[in-house]
Amino acid sequence: MCTDFTNLNKACPKDYYPLPCLGRLVDGSAGHDVFDFLDASRGYHQVFLHQDDKEKTAFITEYGLYCWKVMPFGLKNAGATYQRMVNRLFKEQIGRNMEIYVDDMLVKSRRSEDHLKNLEETLEVLKFSRLRINPEKCSFGVTSRKFLGCLAALSRFISKSGDRNLPFFKKICQASKELFLWDSECERAFEELKDYLGSPKLLTRPEGVEELQLYLAVSEGAMSSVLVREEGGTQRPIYYVSHVLHGAEESYPLIEKFVFAIVVTARRLKAYFESHPIKVLTDQPIKRIMSNPTLTGD
Repeated sequence: MCTDFTNLNKACPKDYYPLPCLGRLVDGSAGHDVFDFLDASRGYHQVFLHQDDKEKTAFITEYGLYCWKVMPFGLKNAGATYQRMVNRLFKEQIGRNMEIYVDDMLVKSRRSEDHLKNLEETLEVLKFSRLRINPEKCSFGVTSRKFLGCLAALSRFISKSGDRNLPFFKKICQASKELFLWDSECERAFEELKDYLGSPKLLTRPEGVEELQLYLAVSEGAMSSVLVREEGGTQRPIYYVSHVLHGAEESYPLIEKFVFAIVVTARRLKAYFESHPIKVLTDQPIKRIMSNPTLTGD
């Protein structure tokens, strides 16, 4: 059954309670040995509606008029409401031995000997709050190596993901006009992606307010960048950013594509740009152009 809450959502003011930054969650999980993945059972349905708000969710069936007693899926502010609830329940643990994104909970242990203690603390909160989890979707005692392998599917872990996936994007765009055709180009890109994911580079996280370096790369159909840090004389990647060029972006001159790459990266990695000095490394005369008042309008 699907309930249309379009009119209700239009009448409700937007709840601007923020969802966690995924990049911060991943950085906060680095350096831990053991993880437990917990998934809330039926998610939003565990939040009871206020008595005065139940009638606002009313819907008509052939058997009569019904309304929701719990928060249904499809409400504009459902995600923010649930995130506020779990943040309050686990406020003593978030950042210390837990990370939470809406109904997905991660219990993290820096040392394996702390694993059971951290998990017990979490289960006590779940028991006290009557927040139920779905055991079929939970994983316990997952090692850090397996955890990072699962995350390899995210673009931040793939160098130049836009270029690597460009053949697939082109075929998907063409599929709206004709049948999707898996050709030799797609097969080659797929095999290269499998080889890359077979030995992904482990990402690191910055320490303190150290200076970071940003490398840029631009191709005909995509722009990519990588944020790195120095560690023992070796550069270690922190975050990969990639963007497939489309529309007018494909017609940008080369220098404008590099500037655009900085803009996209700065927006995507705003938290890093605000908390660390970042040196942009490129063979393009970006500094000279951006410091020219004739070109920038300053």
